[in-house]
Formats: sequence, structure tokens, C-alpha cells
Amino acid sequence: MRASIHATQRPAERPLGLAILSISGVVFGLALGLLVVSWAAVRTLSGTPASQALIAALLVLLLALTIVWLYWGLWEMVPSAWWTHIILGPLLVLALALALLTQTVPALVALAAGALPEAARPPAERAASGALLALMGLQGATIGYLPSVRRTFGIGVPKRAWER
Repeated sequence: MRASIHATQRPAERPLGLAILSISGVVFGLALGLLVVSWAAVRTLSGTPASQALIAALLVLLLALTIVWLYWGLWEMVPSAWWTHIILGPLLVLALALALLTQTVPALVALAAGALPEAARPPAERAASGALLALMGLQGATIGYLPSVRRTFGIGVPKRAWER
């Protein structure tokens, strides 16, 4: 016997733009996590105490997992993920723009590079700046797109009294 789905119980269809942004965000977060684990291994092999490399890696890994979690929430069309991106997204874009404009990236790369050769720092700075720009662009696109799909998330849709 097939279970019939009532018209109001039909799951909302995921818009293509939302799917693209969600997948991009999850892939970005996973790539950042993998990069951080690799970086911690290189730092440990280059003579940095393992505890220092581990603490820094855990902080950035926490950021990467937060990115994955928030974009996964968009994939699942969770209203709190929509609100988080709408409220905190512009602050993130502003913080990333300030980090790029104030030359914070070279200082962070110098701090993160530690005992790595001096020749490795310029490519690392370019990679870090590129990653920040990519995250800024992804978040900007997400902020720009999300208001157009707010009804998909149930934002602004009247709810029955027992669903509030």
C-alpha cells in the first residue's frame, strides 16, 4: 500500500541556484578543512611543536566545519540557516574585505608559515588572498540570492497556530 502525501505535506523543491550555492559552500568548507589538516602536518614536520600546530589547526578546522554546517543547512532548507546567512553574511563579507584591504593576510601567512622557507610565503599569501576572495564572493552570492527563495524556507509564509 502506497502512502499518499497530502498537498500541504509535499516537500518543497530545492531551487537550482540554492543547490549550486549549497554544494559550493560545502565543498569550500571541506577543502578548507583538508588544507588545514595538511598545513598542521607540514608545520609539525618542519619542527613546530605539535601543540602549537594543533591549536591553530583546530581553530581553523572549527571555522571550516561551521561553513560546512551552514551551507548544509541551506541544502536542507532549514530556516535558521537562511537567517544566519542573511544576518551574519554581510558582517562576514565586511570582515573579509577589511582583512584584504588592511594587509592582514601577509601577517597571518607569516605567523602561520613559521619555519617554512621564505620563498614559500608569496605563493601562500596569494593562495590565502584567493581563498578569502572566493569565500567573500560565495557569501556575497548567497546573500544576494537568498531573499529570492525565502518562501522555499518558509520565511514570511503564514503558519498554522500549532506550527508556531
